[in-house]
Order: sequence, then structure tokens, then C-alpha cells
Amino acid sequence: MNKCKVCGGEYAPGETICPYCGHSLLEDEKVNSNTSSISTEKSKDTSVLKYSEFMDTEALYQFGLCKLDGVGTDKNEQEAFDIFQKLAFRGHFDSMYKLAEMLLAQEEPDYETAYMWLKIAADGGHEQSRIRLKVLNNKFSPYVGKSKTAELPTNIGGFESLVDSALQSIVLIKSIYKRSKKSSIINNGAGFIIEGGYVITNAHVVGDAPECVTACFESKIDDKDYVLLPLVVRKDFDIAVLKFTGLMADKIEAKDNLTLRATLPFYGEEVYTVGNPLGIGFSVSKGIVSCPDRVLGQKYPQGVDSVIQVDITVNHGNSGGALLDSQNNVLGMVTFIPGNSAGGITMCVPSKYIVEVLNSLS
Repeated sequence: MNKCKVCGGEYAPGETICPYCGHSLLEDEKVNSNTSSISTEKSKDTSVLKYSEFMDTEALYQFGLCKLDGVGTDKNEQEAFDIFQKLAFRGHFDSMYKLAEMLLAQEEPDYETAYMWLKIAADGGHEQSRIRLKVLNNKFSPYVGKSKTAELPTNIGGFESLVDSALQSIVLIKSIYKRSKKSSIINNGAGFIIEGGYVITNAHVVGDAPECVTACFESKIDDKDYVLLPLVVRKDFDIAVLKFTGLMADKIEAKDNLTLRATLPFYGEEVYTVGNPLGIGFSVSKGIVSCPDRVLGQKYPQGVDSVIQVDITVNHGNSGGALLDSQNNVLGMVTFIPGNSAGGITMCVPSKYIVEVLNSLS
């Protein structure tokens, strides 16, 4: 019996596709088995990741372990890393742990990303991650734990009740991505959950090829961090759509979440947003619609013809926050402030563009 050069699985003579990983066996015949550099490069080109969407999670994880240790296949730490990262975004705790271990074992450890993956897995009940996180916390703690917010009184009403209801579907988002091999960037922003369990935020909050994207609720609602899986990132609209993974995805989808309002607001309509200004945590800001349909000389975002202008003062970290009306419908999303603004002029992408992006998913 012959063995596949990618996964090591045995196959019968005459077969052209590996029955285990989908690798093209015809390619193996073209590679000089005595030239390891060619073999390695070809293995990379025909990576099992091409077929990962069709593979069982546990089988893919085991293959990642084989690639990491060179058992039954060529050792390839980069491919193992890519596999663990893909599975981590699916919500696989063992992969989160392995991914964190690889990040910590680098010549210049990536503590921020490793910490995030370990915390998500530990919050989900993964014992190895909990122990590793405890050890890591003794050496390095990049984040201050969320402060516990005092319980709201039960007799609140009016605007306070409105905000309290919306908070069930509002999250703060943290995205970590590589600036270079030696440094990472952490983006802080906000996001909101709409019907169907989709999480909406700005594309610039998610960033390019993020190493890890997480979400957290207000602490009185839920004090855990959760991984988010990016579904689509539209830079032309500055809109990103993500989803929770695992059991949390089903739980979120079953909730009553926010509804998009595609019609434009009117002048002077009262609105508010919840964001994470300067990364300090949940913060509510209220104002009015200054202009419902502002056409700008500048072309940003590139694919947006006009934006909603409000008088809410925002800072870095408010990006991605829902612009909510008096019925908690989402009119749009906080996206940017004009370059010369001294405060009080904020531009929001209207919900009709979010609808357009969501329609592209189906």
C-alpha cells in the first residue's frame, strides 16, 4: 500500500485522491522524493487546510498534532499553527490551548494573543488552559480584570430601562493581529448582536487577518470572554459580520436580539450608542441626529454614498457601536469622526448597508 505524503494515510494503487485528506495523489508522482525542499513546498501548496471545511474537527486536530510533532507525516509547525488557529476560531478548546502554547514558545512570545485564547478556553471549562492561565498570570497579566458593576435597582424606568434591555445584545470586541513578526496590535471596539445571532462591528475593528477576535458582555450579564468567527469583512462599507462559536452560537441565536431599521432617521431624532471609548469599558452616550443623510466630500467608507451625522462625542473604542433609536432599533453603526472634528460630530454607516452585507451571506 502507498502512503499519502500529506496525511500519511494508506491508499490503494490507482487512486488519484487521498480518501482521508483530499490531497491530489497525482502531484506526489511529480515530486522528487529525494529533494526534501521540493516535497515540503509541495505539501504546503496542497495543504489539508484547503479541505478543512469538510473535515471532522477532531480528525483535523489530530492531523495538526501529527504535523506539529512530525508523526506519520512531514513536520510542519506553520501548517500545524494554521490548523490550530482555524479550529480555535471554530471554538475548539484543545486547539486554543495548543495555539497558545505555540505562541508562548516563540523566540519572542506573543503573550497578548496567547492570553486571550487561554482565557476563552478556560472560561469554557478547559482545565489545561485554566492551569496554564494561572501560571501565566503569575508572570504576565496584560489585562485588568473586568470590574463588577453594581446591580441596577429594580424600579428603573424610561431611558435606563431602554439601555438595560439593549445591553443584552451589545458586546465589546477585542481583535489582535500581527503588525510584524515581532509585534501585535490590539484593536478595541464595540459590536452588537442582531436577529439570527450575527455580530456586527466595523471592518477596521476586526483588522486584517486577525490572530484572535473576542467578545465580552457587560459583567452583570456574563463575565466570560468568547471567541468570534469572522464571516465577512467589507472594507468598502467598513462593516464586518461575525458569529459566536460552539454552544454559545445556539444560545445567542435563540435570544431576542436587536432589529435593524433600514429607514433613515429624521432631524433631531433622539439616539444613543454604547461603546468602549479609549478601551475603558462599557460607556453610554446620548444625542440627536444632526443630519440623517450627510453626503461628504471625502469618500470614506469608499462604498457608502451618505452617512448619518449625530452630535454624540465618541473616541477610539466607540467604533462598531450600534446607533439606537427610542425603540432600540439599530439605525446604523458608529464608524468615524471627520479628521478636523473637535468633538460632537460623529458619522454612522446606515443600517441599509448592513442589510446589503447580510444578504450577501445567503
